[in-house]
Amino acid sequence: AEGNPFRSTSISETYVYAAVYDSLTQISGDGEVLPMLALDWTAENPTSWVFKLRPDVVFSDGTPFDAEAVIRVVEYLTSPAATGSSWAQELSMLSIARARDPLTVEILTETPALNLPALMAGIRITAPAYTEALIDEVAGAQPIGSGPFAITNWSSGLITMTAHLKSWRAPQVAAMEFRLIPERSVRVQTIITGDTHIAFGLGAEDIPILEAAGQTYWSGPGGSAFGLMFVNVNESPVQNEKVRQALNYAVDKQAYIDVLLRGLTRPAAQATPSIAYGYDPELKAYPHDPDKARALLAEAGYPDGFRFDVEAVVEGTTGGSEILQFVESQLAEVGVDMVIKPMPLTDLIRKAVLGGFEGDAFAMDFDTTPTLDALRPLPMHSCLRPVPWYCDPVVVPWIETAKTTFDPEERLANIRKVLKRYHESPPMLFLHETVMFDGLNEAVSGYDPVARLPNYHEVRLTE
Repeated sequence: AEGNPFRSTSISETYVYAAVYDSLTQISGDGEVLPMLALDWTAENPTSWVFKLRPDVVFSDGTPFDAEAVIRVVEYLTSPAATGSSWAQELSMLSIARARDPLTVEILTETPALNLPALMAGIRITAPAYTEALIDEVAGAQPIGSGPFAITNWSSGLITMTAHLKSWRAPQVAAMEFRLIPERSVRVQTIITGDTHIAFGLGAEDIPILEAAGQTYWSGPGGSAFGLMFVNVNESPVQNEKVRQALNYAVDKQAYIDVLLRGLTRPAAQATPSIAYGYDPELKAYPHDPDKARALLAEAGYPDGFRFDVEAVVEGTTGGSEILQFVESQLAEVGVDMVIKPMPLTDLIRKAVLGGFEGDAFAMDFDTTPTLDALRPLPMHSCLRPVPWYCDPVVVPWIETAKTTFDPEERLANIRKVLKRYHESPPMLFLHETVMFDGLNEAVSGYDPVARLPNYHEVRLTE
């Protein structure tokens, strides 16, 4: 269904959902769980969390927000209608929800869920009428939330919204529209001409163009570690641990970060960014050491290198082709012939879900948003996926323990065991911690996203 905020964790769709829906909690820029529709929460036992809800909140259809709205969302996430939904899979531990009173809801889980309040930051609370339509799989149902805007039309490439003036986060502008513009260069030009006010997902190389035209930009951590994910389930040289280590030693990440990313981030040292819970400061990024890379390749049986096929979404990504071309040139210096095979984003998503990666690696993030929790992406990049692309049986019990323990120290210790193992036996060619660049027209003020989520209700426009 259009506007269904549970079906995907894609950041592009999250940009839209953040304008329409609210969640029970939100995550600060440093990973703290903060109130949103829930003002407070406590764990009565490892499988029971009680949330106290914000009063005087209304959905854009006039329906009051209360415990029943939360119950309907939990019912949807545990229903057959949600099968295949990204968030339903991530919250597979959910059991039921029940009201203590109109503004108090208890959420029960099948297994301990220490991080349930953080996970609730990703769950948008939909109005009961829309949630019921999702459960009944009614096509064309009108998306309804309690956020600052209400959807008036949802069509291919264009979504229009009007202000929800009774929202507890009432906006400063009367209307808003989202346009799909795949070409990054075109997004930049629309900011300069004033045809759009905010352009998401620009690159560092676009910033001088904006500045020269008198426009501005916002930049902040992307909440993920970017790299080339190894596909070790196929017959490939990357099945050899020494090969994977060699590729990491071969690339001078700081060199391209300084030039292509304006020095605004750092090399990825592990399978999580430094702003996420669980990050281990003891793990250092692989240094640039081409001699060691050549030695490891020789030890692995590839003294003359090998062909390294990488599938990647190139258009529309920050640094995109330039970073990949730099990596390609660095690997060539140690005898590895990297061949870039461009793919559309739809293919990346399809293959990530259903399998079918054909190369030795593909470009992707270890994305911790919206929870900024290192554990969030780890099951995806492991044998635990229904169709894994990388499988290391060693980390499976640590991931499963981290997911189910209610002891915070044990949870952290197991997350860091995985991160250390993935540092020593890398599942990816670690590149950099992601950084976001959003273009802003000169008329925009007040734009300051938190954990990548735009604060639409605070954005103002000057004439």
